[in-house]
Amino acid sequence: LMIFLIVVLLIMVYNRLASISSIKYNGASTADQINMSFNNAISEKYNCYFLGNSRIYRDINPELFATVKSYNFAHDNDSYNQMYYKLLYLLENNEKIDYLIIGTDYFQFSFLSDTRNYIYSELFPEEYSADYENTSWLESKEAYYTRLWINKQNAILSCIQYILKRPEPEIVNYQKANGQYVVDGEADPNAIIDRDYTVLDVQYDYFLRIIELCEKENIQLFVIMPPLWEGEIKTHSDQERREFNNMINDALSETDYRNNYINYSEEMGVSSYQDFIDVTHLKPTTADEFSQYINDRVFGGTK
Repeated sequence: LMIFLIVVLLIMVYNRLASISSIKYNGASTADQINMSFNNAISEKYNCYFLGNSRIYRDINPELFATVKSYNFAHDNDSYNQMYYKLLYLLENNEKIDYLIIGTDYFQFSFLSDTRNYIYSELFPEEYSADYENTSWLESKEAYYTRLWINKQNAILSCIQYILKRPEPEIVNYQKANGQYVVDGEADPNAIIDRDYTVLDVQYDYFLRIIELCEKENIQLFVIMPPLWEGEIKTHSDQERREFNNMINDALSETDYRNNYINYSEEMGVSSYQDFIDVTHLKPTTADEFSQYINDRVFGGTK
């Protein structure tokens, strides 16, 4: 019994130390980011929300939207199924949404990501999991705690740095109170990424369900695509991109949102690699410029 209690105590101390040190040297964990995002999304009365993947999570700064009270509720790897259930979460928590701005990408419909399901399965209703392989309640819990423990194990180096009182890095990724995730870096000008342009029926169906729900709830919906540079589009053709843009416009064509698709690179051209921290994500300063551009397009340029 004494040995058991000592082991439990050591695990508790390590968990606490791992949380503190990881945040200090690496920023909040994925689980912490998601939990903070869900809590903060309903902590105040916002009337404009942003949903999308990492390119919205990093590239939209709600501070630049002065005429609305907005929150960035996006996250890495989110696609339209996660966006739909996040929208339900907001509505079920009595958020009065006037504007919903969702991200899209040429690869946005091509995947059904389960990388965050160890968290999302705890936050979304059971129907969310129906699109994935059937797992029992016990298997779901096992996956949840296994992922959390792996995260704790990955914090060993941070714990050592904390114990040795190493100074924290000058730049640490962090999530702002308005939901935006801030990351710095410099893109490799020679980087290329090959994307899958497949359109999965399940994701296209959720895209349509978001449109229908916005119509039902009288929410003004906009679909936006952040800036791109050559490393992102070099392996695909103009024709493929035209077909994608037509698909988005066709889905909106019979709604009040028919003119609400904003594709930055189509309007402003391909951006410089110097605007990016990697092949995909904008630098924080450029993210502010893009946010201002969307503010101008959606809300008439009021600053």
